[in-house]
Amino acid sequence: MSMSMSLLPATQAGDLHAELRTIIASSRQRLAGAVNAELTRLYWTVGQRLSTEVLGGERASYGAQLMDRLGQQLSQEFGRSFEARNLRRMPRFSQAFPDDERLTRKAFLLEKDDDE
Repeated sequence: MSMSMSLLPATQAGDLHAELRTIIASSRQRLAGAVNAELTRLYWTVGQRLSTEVLGGERASYGAQLMDRLGQQLSQEFGRSFEARNLRRMPRFSQAFPDDERLTRKAFLLEKDDDE
């Protein structure tokens, strides 16, 4: 035990510890909500771009090959979340929720509800 902690009465140290635990836990919860909202926005935006650039119009015929190639490249750079099978899900996700602002608000609110 450090010298400064031994100088505090046990009840003061216990109270301070409890307060700091609450501050840290609360901050972690807010951080997780912000990260989840940003990931949701990211996947939605990637889905929109893939919908427009890869799956739409004349490009639809070679879209599957392009998705495989993009999945290979992006997963090497950014991890498994961007493998081809996940990239194929993202356009469906963005089409299911056409309003990205509402979607990220919903994701954030769901995160807050889970914490309570």
